[in-house]
Amino acid sequence: MERVAVAGLSLHHTDVEGLERVKRALAALEEPAPKALADRLGASEAVLLSTCNRFEFVYARESGSAPSRADLRELAEALGLAGDPLGERFFLHPGRGAARHLLRVASSLDSLVLGEGEILAQVRAAHAEARALGLSGRILGPLFEQALQLGKRVRTHTALAHHPVSVVSLGVAFLLEQLGERTPARIAVLGAGATAAHAARALLAAGHAPTFIVNRTRARAESLAQECGARVLTLEELRAGTEPLDALVSATSASEPLLDAAALTRLAARSGRLVTVDLAMPRDLAPVVDARIAGIDLETLRTRADANRAKRATAAAAAELLVEEALAQLFRERAVVEVSAPYATIVDDTRAAFEFELAQLCAGRLAHLEARDRLAVERWARATFGRLAHVPFRALKTLARNDELPHGEWEGLE
Repeated sequence: MERVAVAGLSLHHTDVEGLERVKRALAALEEPAPKALADRLGASEAVLLSTCNRFEFVYARESGSAPSRADLRELAEALGLAGDPLGERFFLHPGRGAARHLLRVASSLDSLVLGEGEILAQVRAAHAEARALGLSGRILGPLFEQALQLGKRVRTHTALAHHPVSVVSLGVAFLLEQLGERTPARIAVLGAGATAAHAARALLAAGHAPTFIVNRTRARAESLAQECGARVLTLEELRAGTEPLDALVSATSASEPLLDAAALTRLAARSGRLVTVDLAMPRDLAPVVDARIAGIDLETLRTRADANRAKRATAAAAAELLVEEALAQLFRERAVVEVSAPYATIVDDTRAAFEFELAQLCAGRLAHLEARDRLAVERWARATFGRLAHVPFRALKTLARNDELPHGEWEGLE
């Protein structure tokens, strides 16, 4: 494992523009980026993880020098960033640190939003690409398999991913909870900016595509409506209540409410009940007291998001323990492999000597035996040899798995 390293950048070290520059450099390479970078660094195995939030190159050398900071200069030059301040921000995690980092990444513990769900699929896709290119083998293969298994375990056995911290996600969850069994629901999204578009796409992903998009600029409304399969309404039509609505999500940059209490009451009266989610600051929807209206605003959503962040932090501590357990397991299995390989060679050499001596015995002192008796002796001798050879092998594997190898042995493996 001392020949494994992770090098790269993430939003912990640079900004979005910095990562975009790296992506453009990767796209400009003449051959698949993982192979081009592997060749540049002399790596026998390599996996490239490139997402909106990170550029990380996981690589291993079976021979030659161990990974070092000199590799960062090679990586920067390969991407046309030699002497560039961006290239000087590249990080390097070698050896055990590389394994721990990958386990934390797959568990979404290194993400800007703890517990986000996309990273595990991204790690899986990156490893699949490396396998297709012939760049994942006996070193990185087990490491990535362990990381993927751990990522699933963290999502299943901790609450890290069970508490949304995005106000949009919380708002959509509130809306769907309030709608209950009302399907198909008639939902309008007021606004066509980034937050409104995020909400519309979240609704679409949840199987409740918006019915209407409302915006002052019709062109922007039409673009988002086409993406979601919705119709465009004018603000005046929305205010007038010309279309019945079950729910309304609002996210504009207006300086004052776009719908007053009277307009909201009309909408609630038209459908019998109205669910509102106001994601704007200041509010798009005026406060209204009406039993037919169930609403939530941005301030309340932010309070819930803060509470969920605290819950995620607690779950993250449990996930970090799982990372350390997986790391220890990874090195135990690595130790078993390292112990097994040389011992298997010894057994093969010993078996060759044993077979020679057995053949000499059967041709000499036992030559008088009938063929059937000679075969019985040979079977007994080979079975006995196999059982005796397996005893120290099994003992070594047990010692390795139980962390009972001498300290020097572990140092050699790490």
